[in-house]
Order: sequence, then structure tokens, then C-alpha cells
Amino acid sequence: MGGKAPLVSVGIPTHNRASSLHHTLDSVLAQDYTPLEIVISDNASTDETEAVCRAYSSRHNHVRYLRQPRNLGLTRNFSETLRHATGEYFMWLADDDFIEPGYLGACVRVLAERTDHALVYGTVRYHRGRWEEWDEPPITLQHDDPVERVAAFYEQVRWNGSLHGLMRRRDLLSVPFESTVGDDWNVVASMAFLGKLATVDGVHLHRSIGVSGNVEEMADALGLSPFERRHFDLSLVMSVFRSIAWRSPVYETLGRRRRLLLAARCVASVVSWRHFAVIWPNFVTVWGLRGRLQIRTRLRRWLRRVSPP
Repeated sequence: MGGKAPLVSVGIPTHNRASSLHHTLDSVLAQDYTPLEIVISDNASTDETEAVCRAYSSRHNHVRYLRQPRNLGLTRNFSETLRHATGEYFMWLADDDFIEPGYLGACVRVLAERTDHALVYGTVRYHRGRWEEWDEPPITLQHDDPVERVAAFYEQVRWNGSLHGLMRRRDLLSVPFESTVGDDWNVVASMAFLGKLATVDGVHLHRSIGVSGNVEEMADALGLSPFERRHFDLSLVMSVFRSIAWRSPVYETLGRRRRLLLAARCVASVVSWRHFAVIWPNFVTVWGLRGRLQIRTRLRRWLRRVSPP
């Protein structure tokens, strides 16, 4: 890359993960890339997590431990690691996940060489306990038009392991991150608007199927309202539409009309039955396939009517 290597910050939000946190931290400390800092935000854990974190921070100067006085919720705890990071590059790593040796160096090289890219990540491999489950199909967005990148993202996203890719911290700080259903999708979509997404061959991010695989636990972690819990899929659609149509400042350059058109286009993809069948099978019957297809058809007709020839 030439010159001084940029500092990379790895944010690890944690809560009651004393049993798995060792493996997560060791995988980052084993990276051959320097300089590096690890920012741990402990969401008021009640197990031995604090002792584990203090032991690592006392042995390693580049491990910073923050203990929250109360449980801030999942999203705010994620944000705390970003707020206290100082690196030029940043990535989140869940407290029961790990990265392979060489992961950070490979991602930094790609991001440093490709200034038009906003996010890079390796293959995401999911596990349940000690059993390997599957590799998530990579989402590579190389369109020159940011609108097409965002639309393509919502057409492809499933488990969204790309949220844990490497990004420029200044870009990520410009993206809102809220405690709503599917806002992790919205964060990556906003990053896709800011730049291209690429996958790095030969390195893996290993993810445990924990909270992200259980709807009720995820709802508790996010602090969802009773309405959001009862209508999880509808809340997801509303979240995507709000983010693009008016809430996220990232899309301001599009203007009101183009934002609405993009929001409707992305919602049409999210409404598709195959997304819910893959991610939350129990939601397939909430609206019914027929009703969902009717909504998608109406959205597409509206898009054809209002889109310029």
C-alpha cells in the first residue's frame, strides 16, 4: 500500500458471552495486520464477561474495554464501539464469531487499492455449535450507479453477513443506525450507496447462528415494540421504505421523487416471498402468499406509471 499502514479498529459489542469471547478476541489478536485496535463494549454483562475483557485489556495495550452501566440494547451497544474507535478502517465482529488469519490484511489491501469501494468482506460461513452449516452467497455490487447498487442489494440480501465487513470509519459515521427491524440491512444499503461492495477470496468470517437465528431473541435484543413483534415482516418493509424515502441522510442527493421511486423499488424486492421463506419461515403465512404477490404487483405497476420513459 505504501506509506504508513492505516489503523484498523475492530468493534466487539458483547453481553454475557464469557464462554465464547476468548475465541473471538484470539482470532483478532492472531491477525498479521498492524496497527490494530480492539474496542469492546460490554452491555452490562452479569456473567464473567467483565473479568475476561479486563484480563485481555491488561495484557494487550491495543485492547480497549468499555463497560456500560446499564443494558443499552443491541443497536446502541454496536454504536458505542464505533463511537469510541479511532481507526481509519472499522469492522464489527460479534462476540461469538471469529475471523481467519490474514482476514484483516486481505480486506485492507482491497479497500485501500479501490477508492470507489465502501465495504469489503470475505466469505461468511455460518455455524451452529461445532457443526458447519453453509457459506452465505456473497453480495458483490460493482454497478457504477449507486441507485442500482442499492436496488441490487435488497434483491440479494438474506443473512446480511456483509454488515461485518471492513469499512471506512468516516463513511460509517455518516450512516444512521437505529433499533428497528432490518436496520442492519439499511446500514449496508447506505454503504452501497456511498461506494461499491466486493468480496475477498480465500478468507472467511465465521458466524455463529445465535441471536440472529431466533426471532424472539432478536426482538428482545432490539427492544422492539409490541406492534413490531406482532408484525415483524411489515415492520421490516416499513423500515426499508422510511430509510430510503426520507430518514437516511445518505440519499439526500437523489431528491424527493427519486428517493420515493428507489424506496418503492426496494420494498418490492423485500416483499417478495422468497426473502421471508429463507429468513423467517414462520412469516410466510402472516400476510399469505397471495396478498404479498398482490402488493408486489401493485408496486411494480405504480413504478411503471411514475418512472420516466
